[in-house]
Amino acid sequence: MRSYLSASILRALLIVFFMGILTPMTVVANDLGQHHSSLKKTMNKLRLGGLIEVSAFDDDNEDYGDSSQIELATIELALEADINNYTRARLHLLWEENNTEPTEIDEATITFASLHKVELTAGKTYLPFGVFHSHFITDPQTHELGEIREHALLLKYRATHFLFSAAIYDGEIDEHGDSNEINYVASIIVTPHEWLEFGLSYNSDLADSDIELTHAHRLDSSLEETVSGAGAFINLTHKNWGLNLEYIGANKGFNAADLDADGDGKGDRPRAYNIELAYAASERLNIAARLEGNKDFFDRPERQYGACVTLALFKNVSASLEYMHGEYDAGAERKIVSAQLAIKF
Repeated sequence: MRSYLSASILRALLIVFFMGILTPMTVVANDLGQHHSSLKKTMNKLRLGGLIEVSAFDDDNEDYGDSSQIELATIELALEADINNYTRARLHLLWEENNTEPTEIDEATITFASLHKVELTAGKTYLPFGVFHSHFITDPQTHELGEIREHALLLKYRATHFLFSAAIYDGEIDEHGDSNEINYVASIIVTPHEWLEFGLSYNSDLADSDIELTHAHRLDSSLEETVSGAGAFINLTHKNWGLNLEYIGANKGFNAADLDADGDGKGDRPRAYNIELAYAASERLNIAARLEGNKDFFDRPERQYGACVTLALFKNVSASLEYMHGEYDAGAERKIVSAQLAIKF
């Protein structure tokens, strides 16, 4: 009888002992499972992308001298997160050779979206002035003249056939005597057919473009007079063909104290245009031709034309070869050959 009681007590103690071990382990396993599920849901809300470009060029330039280089040209890393059904965040890091040292925050935004096709974005972002469609390695002159990135509030309204955008921002350069000047950008893009897209844009202060046009940027001073800018574009597609036309320019001449690159005592009025014709020869091969030019954008060729061939080597991996011939206002010429290897992920 004593032996039986002892065995029963021993079994009871063992059961209690193992329950004491297994119960916390079960809780931990459940916690790990819940953590894994939560992590999976979080990862589903994140989108990561990037770009790496390695470039080489040989520039035979009668105006600025010959140059050639092989370089790691660009590294981009972008992260987007869906915070909830109405809010998302975006972070874009950028490194460019001879332009961003060290890596800089290219964009950082918070966007609120509504059920009524309205979006409000706050933060550092590119503003809707110009579209700059291109099939080339080098940026078109319209892009160089018009691109603008600022700390801003950006409002977008999307409908079936058009997109309206408007933004307000406090630019780096103000008009003399108005240090609290608030500038604005507005654009409309219309897509009446699949093969046709066109639009207009307006910038209240062209001097705020990223190219830093005026003397005020170099002297860290203010403008004598603010000059607005305007842009227009048309994109046409037909089967394997695409045609892109774009114009960006100042709406009037700058005060000579603000911009007088040729030193003639008259204010410059920079304008640029870009025309590109592209043909998709296959799913992997794209061939494009460009004609571009400007007025009063003096450190760029007044007229430039060339061709670019892009071959998709693998998925998200491409190689491009470009040739451009430019003619400056004073008659000097340039011939530049560029090559690029790009990887997107």
